[in-house]
Amino acid sequence: MTLKASTLIKIKRERQDDENIIPVTSLASGLPPKHSYTPPLEKPGVSPIHPNFGQETADDSLLDYNDDECEETQSVVSDMMENKEHIGDSLNSKASDKGTPLLECAGCLPSPAPAADQHIPVEDHSIVFFDLETTGLGTNCDIIQLSAVCMEKTFNVYMVPRTAIAKGASAVTGFTVSRHKLYLHRRPVQTKTHRDCLMSFLAFLQGLNRPLLAGHNIKRFDCPILVRALEEFQLNEEFKLLVSGFLDTLILSKDLLQNTGIKSFKQENLVKELLKKSYPAHNALEDVKALQDLYSALRPTPAQITRHLFTLDQMESLSSLQPLVEGKAISKTTAQKLARLGFSFEKMKRSHLQNPSEGLRQFLEPLKEELKYSMFTKTVDKICEFFKMEQ
Repeated sequence: MTLKASTLIKIKRERQDDENIIPVTSLASGLPPKHSYTPPLEKPGVSPIHPNFGQETADDSLLDYNDDECEETQSVVSDMMENKEHIGDSLNSKASDKGTPLLECAGCLPSPAPAADQHIPVEDHSIVFFDLETTGLGTNCDIIQLSAVCMEKTFNVYMVPRTAIAKGASAVTGFTVSRHKLYLHRRPVQTKTHRDCLMSFLAFLQGLNRPLLAGHNIKRFDCPILVRALEEFQLNEEFKLLVSGFLDTLILSKDLLQNTGIKSFKQENLVKELLKKSYPAHNALEDVKALQDLYSALRPTPAQITRHLFTLDQMESLSSLQPLVEGKAISKTTAQKLARLGFSFEKMKRSHLQNPSEGLRQFLEPLKEELKYSMFTKTVDKICEFFKMEQ
């Protein structure tokens, strides 16, 4: 059964957090040539900064999976998992065959390696705009819906949540669960298991060229939930091989539009301000389509983009450092700097145990470039004290 886009409902989860995202360390400055995708039609007074909007793209078709398709997808992903080393070659081959990216990308991300001194030549990427629907607004909630769009290619799956849907979320989205079946406004929707949905998403991404996942407010909400789900089903390593990294368009838009007088950076408001149109803001598929148009209208430069790119490795490092943040051994800002440099909790603890007197200080030497000497010394001492108290 094909699910109509009009049935997809979304909660807007806009948290206005000005904290900078972890930057990546290298990015080329050249823009790739324009391709078939163009922004929405220009209207008078659309934007004081980016007035040259193109023509609106045609309506995308909804990609859904029936039982036969799901079996085929599982076969594709199973082969992919058995031959991990071939994924990179496969994606590079796709880039060579096509010669151009699926969507204009004003900057690209190095492969997901956290080392600060690793510089990788920039190549074109497919920008995939994605969004999650969940049982609530906390990071421990469960996924109900996963939607994504890359130009005309669209992905959408539903799954029965394993935790109760919060009353507030249900009231806004219309999602309910009864007898292990998912309903949208009292109508049943076709669902797959969480693992099948994630595997289908990997298969969708494998068909694209070195995908970069973009979304609004994904750093604080969508990414931690997605990463937790991938780890639960042991799919995070396959995900790393396919996805170059992430781009949070909420923080990107704050950077680009900070002096324009715009006060609300919610996606719905930005679309209204810049594109002079409205859209069903609680419709997941329409939301990612609108975000794709919004990104094209923002026209970020490579230098602007690089401040807001981050990788899965960096997210995992940052997550591992939370005990140090909660124990007040380091600040959130320092944790981000450590994660960007590839330092995880376990790596630092191991260096301390091997050489309690100087091991950690030597291991964290690259952090000196990020902190003043006095702050560096104080940070190392606090981390050492934290590990001593754990013993």
